[in-house]
Amino acid sequence: MNEKLIKKILNINVNMTVIFTEIEINIQELWDLEVGKMMKLNKQMDSPSIILINNQNVGIGEIFIKNSKFAIKINQLNFNKL
Repeated sequence: MNEKLIKKILNINVNMTVIFTEIEINIQELWDLEVGKMMKLNKQMDSPSIILINNQNVGIGEIFIKNSKFAIKINQLNFNKL
């Protein structure tokens, strides 16, 4: 592959999603949702989170807060799934 093509490929944007947690709620809880309502989640900050690239599971990381912003520490990657 020539260098120009490689540079173009490396500049292609992909969608990265981090799934921190998923919770199950019943219909009553769904009905009671309103702006400003707080919901307790079932994970702690250092629990493993799933990393998706273009909706494909490629790794695991840990969510933490750095300078008042969420960040992820990558613990495991597997690009063979892409």
